[in-house]
Amino acid sequence: MLIFTDEPVNASYGYVNVNSANMRSSPNKESSSNIIATLYYGQEFSVISCDGYWYYVNCNGT
Repeated sequence: MLIFTDEPVNASYGYVNVNSANMRSSPNKESSSNIIATLYYGQEFSVISCDGYWYYVNCNGT
């Protein structure tokens, strides 16, 4: 699952530092049809890999 960041980071895990962030099934911010979950402030996620500013993440098994 994917999440977009404003700056690239090098980490194996992260925390949401905004009110909410959309987790997407594909790297396309222009469509809401690919939103599969919403993460909320303070929620932890694991970073699996990255591609530019897009991160493949796992959060609660998603």
